[in-house]
Amino acid sequence: MEKLIGKANNPMEKEISEFLKSMITPEIEKNITDKKLTLKGCLEHCFKKGKAFEVKIGNRGYAPITQEQHFKWVAEYFGIKNGAPAAPTATPVNVEHEEKTSDAVVLDFDDLF
Repeated sequence: MEKLIGKANNPMEKEISEFLKSMITPEIEKNITDKKLTLKGCLEHCFKKGKAFEVKIGNRGYAPITQEQHFKWVAEYFGIKNGAPAAPTATPVNVEHEEKTSDAVVLDFDDLF
């Protein structure tokens, strides 16, 4: 696989590579070889698509692209037409937020001397 699409150099490329391992067929392999498709090219394709879909959320930044949408773009780039399977999902982690209490010390001006 590495010889076919290149070595994964970062976590995103590793995810794409793992995704492709389960999807590779002789037809897709031929498509990759004929068009000289690579992991780097796939990331560029996804970033270009992501830039076009950016949605500004007020003054808080941009809405993230979902994993499902990302893997649809990966499937599109590599010519996987049978519909991409559900993207790998992370297990949600519940984070409990503690209320911050003020640790301020009240001092009288005379206490300083």
